[in-house]
Amino acid sequence: MINFSVLIPVYDGERSEHFSRALASIVEQTLVPTEVVLVKDGPLRGELEKVITCYISRYSFFKIVALQRHMGLGEALRRGLEACSFDIVVRMDSDDISFSNRFEVQVPYLYANKNIAVLGANIEEFNRVPGDTGRIKKVPTSPDKIRAYSKFRCPVNHPTAAFRKSAIIGVGSYKEMLLFEDYYLWMRLLRKGYVIENLPVSLLYFRMTKETMKRRQGFGYFRKEMVFFNTLKNEKLISSFQYLTLISTRLPVRLLPNRLCLFVYNQLLR
Repeated sequence: MINFSVLIPVYDGERSEHFSRALASIVEQTLVPTEVVLVKDGPLRGELEKVITCYISRYSFFKIVALQRHMGLGEALRRGLEACSFDIVVRMDSDDISFSNRFEVQVPYLYANKNIAVLGANIEEFNRVPGDTGRIKKVPTSPDKIRAYSKFRCPVNHPTAAFRKSAIIGVGSYKEMLLFEDYYLWMRLLRKGYVIENLPVSLLYFRMTKETMKRRQGFGYFRKEMVFFNTLKNEKLISSFQYLTLISTRLPVRLLPNRLCLFVYNQLLR
């Protein structure tokens, strides 16, 4: 018997059809979770509540954590993690789709390798339907390569993460860091010597639309990056050289026109 939790937050801005498909990909796994902790990050409109009602009426392993107001991803995940009953926790986002064998691949691997705190994987990006872009976001697999990679880019695809609750709590859990809650968490884990690995396979379809790309452009997004980079530097999680490299490489990309930014994204970052 392998016991594990799935942690998935949802907020009012999510589309109900995307949310329903994400939940379907959880309950249709070849290895069904022991519990699903669903965090309602503030009040939800009727369509989203109907989706939740539908699933909790059919599956008894859903646990609802309802926040009275929208708190943001960091706080929602922190509250949800506290509610997880088991040490092995698998993350999911409310608009992505897990491969049907994802849990069967990741959870036993964590059980068999007690030294690993976080286990991620590659993601296959899609726009409307899985497979329509052909883009795969690969991440390094070995702990040493992950540590080096983390100084310049996020080393784990957050929606693919499976981890040990005890390790996450051990470094202070999720903290508020707008748009970079996961990256900040991985850096703190690496500083404490925890082992992070990624499997060299894709295990999740990640929804990447034009709107998603636009949200990652502009000076406003770069300002949020600067808050995060400054935190990393001040906490000595990166060196001054790495800090300057991050700034000098991110700003030009954020200010590129949409089409040129998409070209860079497809040709250089994927």
